[in-house]
Amino acid sequence: MSDFDAGLHPGEEGAESVPAELIISLLDSLAQCIYVLDRTGRFIYVNSAFVRYTATPRHILLRKNIHEIKHTFKPCVSEKVLETKGEVIMFQDIINAAQKTFRQLVTATPVFDTQGEVSYIVVTISAIETIERKLQTARNNEISKLTSTPAAAADHPKDRMVVNASPQMRDVLTQARQAASTDATCLLTGESGTGKEVVARYIHDHSPRAGGPFVVVNCASIPENLMESELFGYEPGTFTGGQRGGKTGSVEAAEGGTLFLDEINSLPLALQGKLLRVLETKSVKRLGGSQEKTVDFRAVAATNQDLYTMCLNKEFRTDLYYRLNLMPICIPPLRERVKDIIPLANFFLQKYCTKYGKNRVFSPLCCRQLLEYRWPGNVRELRNCVERILITTVGDSLEITSLPEHILRGNQVGAAGGPARQDGRFIFINHGGSLMCYSEQEFSLKGYLSSIEKEILESMLQTYGNSYQIAGALKVDQSQVIRRLQKYGLALPRRRKRAPAAKSAGQG
Repeated sequence: MSDFDAGLHPGEEGAESVPAELIISLLDSLAQCIYVLDRTGRFIYVNSAFVRYTATPRHILLRKNIHEIKHTFKPCVSEKVLETKGEVIMFQDIINAAQKTFRQLVTATPVFDTQGEVSYIVVTISAIETIERKLQTARNNEISKLTSTPAAAADHPKDRMVVNASPQMRDVLTQARQAASTDATCLLTGESGTGKEVVARYIHDHSPRAGGPFVVVNCASIPENLMESELFGYEPGTFTGGQRGGKTGSVEAAEGGTLFLDEINSLPLALQGKLLRVLETKSVKRLGGSQEKTVDFRAVAATNQDLYTMCLNKEFRTDLYYRLNLMPICIPPLRERVKDIIPLANFFLQKYCTKYGKNRVFSPLCCRQLLEYRWPGNVRELRNCVERILITTVGDSLEITSLPEHILRGNQVGAAGGPARQDGRFIFINHGGSLMCYSEQEFSLKGYLSSIEKEILESMLQTYGNSYQIAGALKVDQSQVIRRLQKYGLALPRRRKRAPAAKSAGQG
């Protein structure tokens, strides 16, 4: 044990001393890197995290002096502590034994003896990526307050596979688990982008058929003349140019699993009767074939249209509708389950940060804007928005200014409730949809109104050809229009000079 070990935190008079072994054990269990130097710069303690971080054995480090290896620490923080005799906080690059450079934040604190001289230097190290990760976690926890869920609504253990912070989505998953326990045909309804395929896969993964295939058929993306062969397959020689050995259809491919028929509303009427028979008999006959084959599968369908209305309009078969609608599940749009927005945004952010090798967090104001937008494209639009702003943002934080302008316009920033404020700035959306930011020092009502006035005049110049027409449209005097155009350095379009009249033939 070093002289440092023996002198660790002796107890106050009359109090029991804390054993040095306990303190050493506690320091060794921390994830943060810690080392201690004596006044000469000799290492007298290093914890396990620092050993792992430097990839250097402990016994070798404890034989070193910081001044002997200061070329691996740029700059050497202990020298600055000895110079200033005060705490030093700074960035430092460290080069480990594998010649790999790490950027880190270093805090070096001096410990003084009774004469006021530096006796020890305690150094703590935090890797930059660790700080960023903790910052993101802290901000996510802060943001989660915006969408806090009552403790009574605890997650089902398997529900963590699907983001479900809202009570509406919890109800959907409850119904999905009920559907998963049976083999009944299930019909998922909801707007485009709400996550119907996610719920369909959830049903499959929680059913006894989870070990079987999950076959997806998008009825809207397959040409009508190919739909029948896609669903039911065909025998060899049925088509010129077809596969030599024939083709297995999607129904057969779903043997032992689940067949997901997405956008079933797009299925041609001519095929709806054939699909109904397959669902009723659980048997399929390939095109060009003569024998039916029994297939053990479970069907889940999805639609973004009202099938009942389509039935009334003779656009969808009523018998097929009732066959599919045994267990209906309606997935609400994202605007009706607001508590899912931030968890989904963070889920997509972490996914794309991993994909693109970035580290970003949402600012609280940006999250509030995401909550206010109505998301007509639902979860799909949110996912695309997160990926877009992650790619186009340079800083570490995704601010309100990172959001696409159509989302800001939809949120009516700068409307009757006043402008949004972020980092000492006022943020408005002009009537043309452009984003305007002012610092608190720069902003004034007069200046903002002038910018709006100039924008309106520029728009009028594009529409009208002279100051009289502009004055009539704005219901002001023509002289006021001229003065304001001169004020902002705007010019009216130049009139074309008339060509001189041709002389008559009788004039010489």
